[in-house]
Amino acid sequence: MRKELVVLIIVVTAMTWLTMAAIFGLPTTWLSAIRPFASAITVAGITLWGFDRFIWHWAIFRGRLTYVPDLRGVWRVTINSTWIDPATNEPVKPIQAFAQIDQTASTFCLRTFTPESRSQTTAFSFTLDQGVFKIAIVYENKPDINLRETRSAFHQGSATFNARGFKPKSFSGEYWTERKSIGSITLSDRKKGEIDSYADGQALFADKSDSS
Repeated sequence: MRKELVVLIIVVTAMTWLTMAAIFGLPTTWLSAIRPFASAITVAGITLWGFDRFIWHWAIFRGRLTYVPDLRGVWRVTINSTWIDPATNEPVKPIQAFAQIDQTASTFCLRTFTPESRSQTTAFSFTLDQGVFKIAIVYENKPDINLRETRSAFHQGSATFNARGFKPKSFSGEYWTERKSIGSITLSDRKKGEIDSYADGQALFADKSDSS
């Protein structure tokens, strides 16, 4: 937890304790001190939960209490892979896909949907260097069950991305897998919404009335 959030929790707790003590009177015994202290802890916990879930991405907090980019939404994805298709013995063409990113101040999940598989983040980290965020993830990929024997097996991989600013319009990076394949991946054209399949992504981006 960043020191700025620790300071915020301490300040909220102290102010709540003082407010409750003023309402109920300054404590003269350990028992009477518990009541404002319990209220202070409750308020601090609710404040931290609300910040983590709902208000961390507000512009006022960027660079002060928030040190992660806001990547929430649905993205159009282009994947360029060095993987050799065993059916043709040739590199695959660029793959068009869609991604759903769900995020809070402390959690991050990137789900990618291609016509033949889906992947999901299992671990992540963010670092910030001169306005550019480096995002590192570990993910697992699950091909459609009817393709696992003929085209692609279940596998894991890692990826790193560079994203400039707290709310980028696009970002890109590189990935590598335990199948010994590598490639590049670009996310762009963010839209609001939620998807859970490649078909959902197609429908969302085909909807001309949708606004990002």
